[in-house]
Amino acid sequence: MGNHVISLVHKLTKREKFYFSKLYSDSKTKNFVRIYTFINSHNPCTIADIKAHFKNSPIENNLPSELNLLYKRLLRALNIYHINLDRDEFNLHQSVQNIRILLSKEEQTQARKILAKAKKKAAENEEYSSLVKLISLQEEIEATTISNNIIKQFSKFEEERRTCFEKIGNFFKFQRLLHSFITIQYTDGIAINEPSNFPYLFENPLLENRSSALSKRSLEMYLSCKNFQHYLSGNYTSSLPYSKERISLVQQNPHIFKKNTVCLAINNHVMSLIGANLYDKAVEFIAMLDNFSDVEDPKKTIPYIKNYLTLIVLVDTNSNEKLTSFIRQSQAELQEHLNSISSTQRDQWYFNIFIGLFHLKQFNKALDLFTIWSQFTIQEHNFLVSKLVRCICFCELKQYQLLESESENLIKLNRREAHKRIFITSFYQFFQSYIKKKNLTIALAKLRSEITQLKSTNNQENQFMKRLDIYYWLDTAGDSLLM
Repeated sequence: MGNHVISLVHKLTKREKFYFSKLYSDSKTKNFVRIYTFINSHNPCTIADIKAHFKNSPIENNLPSELNLLYKRLLRALNIYHINLDRDEFNLHQSVQNIRILLSKEEQTQARKILAKAKKKAAENEEYSSLVKLISLQEEIEATTISNNIIKQFSKFEEERRTCFEKIGNFFKFQRLLHSFITIQYTDGIAINEPSNFPYLFENPLLENRSSALSKRSLEMYLSCKNFQHYLSGNYTSSLPYSKERISLVQQNPHIFKKNTVCLAINNHVMSLIGANLYDKAVEFIAMLDNFSDVEDPKKTIPYIKNYLTLIVLVDTNSNEKLTSFIRQSQAELQEHLNSISSTQRDQWYFNIFIGLFHLKQFNKALDLFTIWSQFTIQEHNFLVSKLVRCICFCELKQYQLLESESENLIKLNRREAHKRIFITSFYQFFQSYIKKKNLTIALAKLRSEITQLKSTNNQENQFMKRLDIYYWLDTAGDSLLM
């Protein structure tokens, strides 16, 4: 109850908060403003906190209704604020309202003028849902007039509406396909061993030809899906043209795509560049994110993308001095944005700092970070592999008892996995030899041999080894483990 109000307050940008305060500046003593002020100054905040602060006051006794009033006032303020920003998507909604008002006053001539401009803008911006509403209003206006062409006009309106629905349906087909690619990336791994097992994705007819995309919005989805189609198959170089074209498409059509779509396109392109080992190019595209302001990034997506991509590049290029400095900066930024980013972003950010510390052989710091990270829910796609790295840290620190219990837990988790990781078994066998201090030289050589084979025999396992920095650890692990 009421948590949605607290969440909305904390997601407001600085300018939105300023506008809300300005709009209700003469209502400072009203209960909904007092509640807003308290929530805004307390993050995190709970319903219990609000009740405690306003204990024995009318607010405590009427908190549900006061929160509901605040919610309505927040939405009203946001609606007016975004209309005042003169953004097309909000102006189109306002145009529909204005046309309805004019029609109620029988001002058809003025309604037609607004409608003509609004239809043109909706078509340019590919706002087909708004366009359908405008076509219906146009029918309503023309139905009040006597014309010999009325049947022809209505046929034209019906054809326009049919085209709109076709493009709307086409967009949602691509959107569902893209979401399926994203889902499989997290549930089946960062690379797919057998794409033929997923024909509805990798052999989908929508991806056979770009002419399948009936609008620029659909084309952006098409390019993103094609990028995933190649990327998840391990074909990083062939994924690059699609991710690069997607960036160009979004940049050339700012009236259609939001600013943060460019950032997401850059993110996918950089991941393809990293997969293709084109790190200098990756750094160039990461730098492009500096061109965006906080106003254009209310969800703080840019700090997350910049940090996690930079951490991957620094680890992969073995830039240890820069990595040491950047991790300190990244941890500070993570704390700053912890309540602004999504749970998935938070999880991935923690994961990449964790791997960075592991790469630097700062094993105690890596374990300390894991303790902080695990206070949140570690997402499934990171949980098992992070536990493996944690076992290696215990191994390096010669914490045998912790290694024994954690490695047993690790192998049990892997056995329950739908997609069992081959490398977990290899490491478990090595950990058993290490704990027993038996045949360590042979065990380490065997582990190196089995893991190295993954570079050529198993695309998915290979990518896990790379992302976890296991290859680097194996190359540098030596005397300290055998002592």
